[in-house]
Amino acid sequence: MGAEVNQQRSDVVRRLLIGITVCAVILVIGFFAVVSTRWGHGLDNDAYFGRDASGRVVVKLDGEILGHVRKATLLVLLAAIFLVAYVRKIPVIGGFAVAGVVCAVAGAEVLKRILPWHVLIESDSLLGRGLQTETYPSGHATIGSSLALAALMVSPARWRSWGSIAAGLVMAGFATGVVFSGWHRPSDAVAGVCWAGVVMGLTAVAAISVRTPDVSSVGSTAECRRQRRDSIIGSAIAAVIVYSLIVLAAVFANSGLPDADRAFVIFAGIIVAAAFTVSNWFGNGLSAVNWRQANDRT
Repeated sequence: MGAEVNQQRSDVVRRLLIGITVCAVILVIGFFAVVSTRWGHGLDNDAYFGRDASGRVVVKLDGEILGHVRKATLLVLLAAIFLVAYVRKIPVIGGFAVAGVVCAVAGAEVLKRILPWHVLIESDSLLGRGLQTETYPSGHATIGSSLALAALMVSPARWRSWGSIAAGLVMAGFATGVVFSGWHRPSDAVAGVCWAGVVMGLTAVAAISVRTPDVSSVGSTAECRRQRRDSIIGSAIAAVIVYSLIVLAAVFANSGLPDADRAFVIFAGIIVAAAFTVSNWFGNGLSAVNWRQANDRT
């Protein structure tokens, strides 16, 4: 029985590590293919300048919402995540989740300062000074994404697969919002989602290694596989709805889509897909993990 549990635990870690690797690869490829090339700058800039396709009301609303995300807000949300973990008698996991968010946010700030950005094409000069340095990955996209994944981490195992859809909505909202508001280019937003996936994935692996959770054998049953499948379908449907709303807003706000607006719509689809994919991978990856409570003797 012990060997079976260890194998199940190894399978969970393996799935997490695969997702972490994919997120890291996308993060690196995004930097070298989009941030560091003329071709990439052209696509990124076109999408950024086409963000008004969503309509000025959307741009203004996103800016106002993101403006409320300050250090005090982050501290309150981190406290809420730890409180949930404390009530569920898994304070150690709450500590891991909070530490993961802090590391993700701090790491994003470090990456923004050490990853260079250079003017490569003419349209780069049209960008504001704040977009010509220290933008990859987006701090706000990292904050929203890491908080959503942390919430999944401290939630009950049976909720995680379906909770990943709600997490995807939060992540997509933050990641598209930083572009709509003009705070970041699309590449920065995708990078924020992937960076959060890397850090929170590693956090979950570390928590599994240190806390040695119970890994339910239910994770391999037909019922659990069906639940995961349904959550994947649900995430895909939610992603299509979110993306469709973006496209409809662009079409009705502009009575058509000029070239720059088309680039924006394409990148918006990539951002939404990344958000729901990362959240679903994380939620389903931990769906069989029952964190050992503080009063457990074993």
